[in-house]
Amino acid sequence: MIRIEESNMSFEFREEDIFQIENSKLQKSLGNGIKTVEFIVSVKDNELYFIEAKSSSPQPRRDNKEKFDTFVTEISEKFIHSFNMYLSAIMKRNVHEEIPSKFFNIDESIANFKFILIIKNHEIEWLSPIKEAINKKLLDHTQIWKSNIVLLNETLAKEYNIGLMV
Repeated sequence: MIRIEESNMSFEFREEDIFQIENSKLQKSLGNGIKTVEFIVSVKDNELYFIEAKSSSPQPRRDNKEKFDTFVTEISEKFIHSFNMYLSAIMKRNVHEEIPSKFFNIDESIANFKFILIIKNHEIEWLSPIKEAINKKLLDHTQIWKSNIVLLNETLAKEYNIGLMV
């Protein structure tokens, strides 16, 4: 088992189920400007979770709309860049020796791609405006790839059973 501390939360996965894309050789080889989620997880057949963890997020009020928009753009870029990096490695366009072999057995034609943002100590009602904004930003991607956006606080993440520890 591998344990990861991120944004004041602890995650635990089997080594063969996780690719720690952030600060990976793949990510470093592509240079600055490429943003990534913390990790990509495959705990179910033909299902990939692109997981980003945050300790907080801005609220979409008028007084900090710019900060909120910047947050949504940053998260969206992390999801898209990570998705593209994963596919480039699977297609052997980029370095991939650190990706567990299980990831090469996923049938991308039927795979379920989930972009999951977990925000610690976030009220459930605060998640909806963030999800709506990310959905709007990633609409093209979700339509083309049939991917899903999932927003959770740490309580919901434990219920979702994606490796978040108590």
